[in-house]
This record gives sequence, C-alpha cells and structure tokens, in this order.
Amino acid sequence: MGTGLTKTLPTTPIVHTEGRRVYATSKDVAAYFGKEHRNVLRDIEDLLLASAKAIALNFEPIEIPVRVGFGTRMDRAYQMDRDGFTLLAMGFTGKKALAFKLKYIAAFNEAERRLKELEAKSLLDNQRSICMVVGSPGGTTMQHVKIFAVVGLGIFLGACAKRVDAIVPVDIPMAAYQNMSCQALAQEQIKEQTTLASLSEQQNSAATGDAVGVFLVGVPVSSTFGGDKEGLVAVSKGKVTAIDSAMKSKNCVTSASVK
Repeated sequence: MGTGLTKTLPTTPIVHTEGRRVYATSKDVAAYFGKEHRNVLRDIEDLLLASAKAIALNFEPIEIPVRVGFGTRMDRAYQMDRDGFTLLAMGFTGKKALAFKLKYIAAFNEAERRLKELEAKSLLDNQRSICMVVGSPGGTTMQHVKIFAVVGLGIFLGACAKRVDAIVPVDIPMAAYQNMSCQALAQEQIKEQTTLASLSEQQNSAATGDAVGVFLVGVPVSSTFGGDKEGLVAVSKGKVTAIDSAMKSKNCVTSASVK
C-alpha cells in the first residue's frame, strides 16, 4: 500500500561560492533534475573514466553528511564548475531537460556576476583605504604611491568587461534543438540572433566604458555597476551555435549567424 507521499523537487538551481570559485554539487544537481544521486555519480565517473586528464579539474570528489535516523553518515559526491556541469548535463534528456539546463547555467552566471560585484566592491574599498593612507601626514612615500598605482591598475584591468569577440560561447549541445522543425528552428534562430545582437551592443559599450574609466579614474566603471553581460553573451552565443548546427544537420535554410 502506498504512502501517498510524493517527492518534492527543488524549484531553484543551487550553486555555491567559495573564495573565487562557483560550483554545484552532484547531490544538488541530482535533486533539481529529479535523478537518483547514485546515477549522477555514475555519469560523472563515466566522464572521468573517458577523459580524466582533460576534465579532472572540473570535478572535485568530496564527502557530504547525510542524516540517517538519529545520526549521520558521509556519502560520496562531487563539486563541479560550470564546464563540468555542462559536460554532465549533455547526457540529460527529456521534455524539461533543456529548460532545466539553461536555468542552471543562468544560476552559475548570476553567482559569477555577484562574485565579480563583491570583488569590485572590495577593490574600491581598498582603493579608498589607500587614498586615506596617502592623504594622511607621513602616511606613505612617493615610491609607495607608485607601487599602489601600478598594482591597482593591473587589478582593475583584469576586472574589465571583455569585448564580444573575446567571449567564449557556452557549449550547448545541438541535441537540445534536434526535435524542432526547420520552421521552428528558423524562428528560434532569428529570436536568439536578435537577443545576441542586443547583448553584444551592451557588452561592447561596457568594454569601452571600462577602458575609459580605467584611463580617467582607475576604475572599470561599467563592470563595477553591473554593465558586464559576459555570462549572458556566452550563453546566447552557445544557443546560436547550437541552433545553426541543428539546422545544418536537418538541411534547413539558415541565415547568417550573428558573431
């Protein structure tokens, strides 16, 4: 006789940050996609067995506590970065799989964006502290000011928004679009190319703004205030590439892809 209980799946993808790392755990990914954790572990270990040297850094083995009765036990699990998740999720199929994958990638992008904002705020706070030291009587020497300026400029340049042609697309599998007709693919292609064109304009504008900001005041202004769209551009580029590949595989008529 059944208990009448149903398993409630998480409605939001879970990602974690630690230092400058953004990662998901195999346990959380399994729960979100409604899969048994042991099956997700098997899929990860199959990937590692096939390409251990190439992807070892994308998957980190860990142990996680699991409640059992009144105690706990330690179970095997993996932490994975965005590339590791993308590789794993390529094997997930079903009607909702594509939407779930894109939501998880969006969660990675959002976590990375928040992390970048925190790093920018920390850099600005450090810059303010340096200015206070420089401005105080006997606070520092001209040699120290030069060192601060060179180090600070190098850090800020590293945080600048990239131009669109320097952004690597997210690897979205062509199979995600294989069940669509040529007509539906053509409509999706136009829609995504329009999205990419808009994001590209915003991203290049942010890159230009950062370059001017660093030159004038030593701060990548656009990135600091949320203008960097790198993650969204990377996903949109990946979707355009996947749609183009699906259309070519079906011998559909394609339009010129937006770069």
